[in-house]
Amino acid sequence: MSIWHNSNFVKLFIGRLLANAGDSLYIVAAMWLVHKMGGSTFYTGLAGFLVMLPNALQMFLGPIVEKLPVKKTLVGTQMLQAGGVLLIPIADLFDLLSVWMILVIMPLLALINQLVFPIQSALLPMLLEKEQLVKGNTAFSFAFHGMEFVFSTFGGLLITGVGAATILWVDSIIFIAAMLCFISLRLPVKRLNEDKAEQSFKKYVRDLKEGVGLVFRSSLIIVVLGSVVANFAFGMVTAVLPDYADERGGAAMYGFYLASLSIGMLIGSLFAPVFQRFPFGKVVVFMFFLTAVLWEAAVYVPNVYVSVVLFALSLMPIGGTNVLFSALMQSIVPSRYFTRVITVVGSICVGAMPLASFLAGTLAVQWGSTHVLAIPAFGMLFISLYWLIIPMLRSLPKTDEVKPEAFGFTIETKEKAIPS
Repeated sequence: MSIWHNSNFVKLFIGRLLANAGDSLYIVAAMWLVHKMGGSTFYTGLAGFLVMLPNALQMFLGPIVEKLPVKKTLVGTQMLQAGGVLLIPIADLFDLLSVWMILVIMPLLALINQLVFPIQSALLPMLLEKEQLVKGNTAFSFAFHGMEFVFSTFGGLLITGVGAATILWVDSIIFIAAMLCFISLRLPVKRLNEDKAEQSFKKYVRDLKEGVGLVFRSSLIIVVLGSVVANFAFGMVTAVLPDYADERGGAAMYGFYLASLSIGMLIGSLFAPVFQRFPFGKVVVFMFFLTAVLWEAAVYVPNVYVSVVLFALSLMPIGGTNVLFSALMQSIVPSRYFTRVITVVGSICVGAMPLASFLAGTLAVQWGSTHVLAIPAFGMLFISLYWLIIPMLRSLPKTDEVKPEAFGFTIETKEKAIPS
């Protein structure tokens, strides 16, 4: 059966589509406001630090998310985001808006987001069969990067026309639409973990330790540690891209650069089923090396339009491998522990990104945004070499052929997916 005949998946997909649209438009507007009102890469670096800091706290939220009512959490987060983004244009209307107010609101909204994505990822293996997971993750990746592409492009153009604060009125309506979509869901579970055992701080700590232990006792930690370097490098992009784009054409150019990154990830994710035909280890080695070369060229090429195209091309390999990695995780990690494991993995992988953003903003004051923006190429090159020299990673087969035992996950058999 096609995933598009699964009504619950379709509703979840549309809700994610709208939520990602709202996030993309808000981030473009907020970062540009910080860039213009702050007048220095220090402030955009600080903004990136604050926005990405909640990502590093995912592991602490994992056991909590598992116990939250799924539907109410999805609905409530969209309601809070709609209200949060409205604060900025309302403050601007009464001439009360400041860069520090934006710097307070941004991390709060980012923290709310940390409740949404683990739930959506954990629901996929419950709603789809194992052989449908790559297609499901490809669709979700399309929802994320497709909306990011569209609203990054138009966000930059709208900022030029009507101003960053003004477009956030529209953004709040998008979040309300996502909320209504999540209200219509009929899910197979009320909570991700239906265990009615003790609900105490001790139980929370035990669940947290169990999630950390599952990652560190398994071979998954080898993959995760390599990703830390790449994520640190990419954490620098958020801080310096507004200044880099402003030097090359202003707000519209900022939108085009953001859009190029998104379209690259989007197209790459659509090619994930093609990449799936090849051994995963070899795919990672080749794709990350290709990304490193293209990224470095994109930063320094004089023509801005060639630069935009090269940035898009550089992210295509990453888009494809990200989808495959998501499907790999959903296949090898026991579903009962999935949220705990995925949040621990997420926290470790992105834990260095807030510091990277702050460091990039500070370095760009001295070195200039162009040279700092070139650093991510070295992170991608590191990943390629890392996977090449470690036999276990280099020899990984196709994602649908990898067994949980290969990574040390032998706790339980994966539960059968729940049909629609």
